[in-house]
Amino acid sequence: HLKSDKAFNLIDPHGDSSFRRIPYSVTKEDLTISHKYYDHRDADLDPNLILPFEVLLELQAEGRVGPSNKFHYSFMGHIEEPYLTTLIQKSAVDAAKEIKQQKVDIALLVPA
Repeated sequence: HLKSDKAFNLIDPHGDSSFRRIPYSVTKEDLTISHKYYDHRDADLDPNLILPFEVLLELQAEGRVGPSNKFHYSFMGHIEEPYLTTLIQKSAVDAAKEIKQQKVDIALLVPA
């Protein structure tokens, strides 16, 4: 997520069902990872490992893919009940509605 965003909840052992919007115009310097459930040292050095935004820009410049959505969406990877139900019934639905409104054809899902 953006350094300026509120971090995901790392205190609650059940995770955090919310999501963050990352603008299309993001730079590496804008990003941070707030997660304590996996080793993200490599991704800290190169965020493209989990959010391949620079690769997408290169493919777009080559004409191999069309324009990107206005936002990338970031969810916490560690989510258990009681938040899993909220993720499925609310957060994912809200993000999907936004993506649909922006007329996205294809979504790239990257687990990290």
